[in-house]
Amino acid sequence: MSVNSGNETLLKIGLRTKFMAAFVVLVLLVAVLIVSVEQVYIRGTLIKQSTDQGKAIADTIEATAGYYVLFGLTDDLRKIVEDLKRNPAVEYVDFATGRMPTTRLRSRRATSVWS
Repeated sequence: MSVNSGNETLLKIGLRTKFMAAFVVLVLLVAVLIVSVEQVYIRGTLIKQSTDQGKAIADTIEATAGYYVLFGLTDDLRKIVEDLKRNPAVEYVDFATGRMPTTRLRSRRATSVWS
């Protein structure tokens, strides 16, 4: 007759099974860590790329808009403003060089092009 003492468990798990379970847990932890770090790097890269593209667009508009403002080509400026209004990422446009007033998009959309 066998009597179980308090130190023995009713379910015996072999040493091989314990090592396999520990290995699987470690592999999963390392995989989660690697994916998390990569997500942080990818997010940083996307933010930098979006910022660079926005700056490039702003520089391009700045280079051409000054010419339009200087010579009073308001029809061309209106076309630029209308194109920018269609882009949901654009919140503010400033053509305040010379005689042109400030144009605000999104937060204070004016009924006309020139506010």
